[in-house]
Amino acid sequence: MASDNLALGLRFFVQISKYFKRNPMFEIPPDFKDIALSELGHNKKGSVRVQNNVYECVIVHSGGNVFIDGKGIANIASDFNISKRDVVFFEYHGNAIFYCIVCCGCTYMEKKSLGSGTPVRFFVEAISYDGMEFPDLLFSFFPYKETNPFFNVETRLGTWKIEVKHGHAWTMLGGACWQSFHNAHDLHRSMYIQMDYHGNGNFTATVFNQNSCCEQPFSLNGMLFGKVEESFQELKCLCNIDTVDTNGNGENVDDADNIDNEYQLNGNCPQFENVIDSWIITAKRHMVPQYCTKTLPRMYIPAAKWKKHQMDGSKAVIFFVESCTETRWEVFVHPYKNNGKTVRVGLTQGWTKFANDNNLRIGAKIKINLLSPPEQDHSDGKTLYMSISFK
Repeated sequence: MASDNLALGLRFFVQISKYFKRNPMFEIPPDFKDIALSELGHNKKGSVRVQNNVYECVIVHSGGNVFIDGKGIANIASDFNISKRDVVFFEYHGNAIFYCIVCCGCTYMEKKSLGSGTPVRFFVEAISYDGMEFPDLLFSFFPYKETNPFFNVETRLGTWKIEVKHGHAWTMLGGACWQSFHNAHDLHRSMYIQMDYHGNGNFTATVFNQNSCCEQPFSLNGMLFGKVEESFQELKCLCNIDTVDTNGNGENVDDADNIDNEYQLNGNCPQFENVIDSWIITAKRHMVPQYCTKTLPRMYIPAAKWKKHQMDGSKAVIFFVESCTETRWEVFVHPYKNNGKTVRVGLTQGWTKFANDNNLRIGAKIKINLLSPPEQDHSDGKTLYMSISFK
């Protein structure tokens, strides 16, 4: 039975491939009627074709035929701006959750619902399609939140965990298809990529590699709804090098025993010379749950001034805190530039315990001052002394 379904699915894709090769240009018909999504077995892949001025969306579904809400496929074509040369796949992952993937050129995400009200999440992403083989990158979502969507990127070889956070519209990496992107930047399964959207088309991306430090920043384009906005530059080059931390009282702390994640900035990244002298403090969950019951909040504490320190680059702080449960936080401080030195600020038992012990919650005001080292300091500039206050 399984082999029959597989053969049926393969024949279907071959036929669809031949159809689009014969009919490369087609328009969205002005009017549609509701179309059932036909069952094709269990290969969990489908496609869209045009016949008699109607989009026929065929999707694999193990529970029988399915309809896309009461408005039919017309709304999907309209909402996602499906047009000429767009090859559309609908993929069913169980529990009435579907994923829509469109070839390069369509960048929009929307939430639909079945007639029963069960949520159906569609993701439209720029991917390459050669007419025969389903793309390597399959996108699956955390529960969609309008202001804080998250997604994982899965490949046939493993999973990359990628977060996208923003305040207004969802964000994607533009300029190239995802496969070209991860090939060009040599991304691997061990990497965790965090995307932060700061408004006005400005993004920052952090690549956490558990095995090695990234050699230098890379540039990408921020894209909102298919429109390329401003380019941004990756400014955080992170690795696992140990440094000496301080607990705020001038006492040295051993990273290996007291700090959870040994991610640090390599302050000597060559492209940092032309960026502003500033520090960034990022908060990262220790574990990314499969489903987060709350919208992950984010808080910025901008421009907290650092006192004059022996390292000239310490002038300003961008601080934001993330929390899923509002109880487990991990905060890191990374200098963009510090005269070539690699420095990380930590606390005795890590920022997670620190935040909990001090009852830090969303909206807390945190001020960190770097202090001049005492005369007895013999760390050769490797230890930071700081005071921390709250509002």
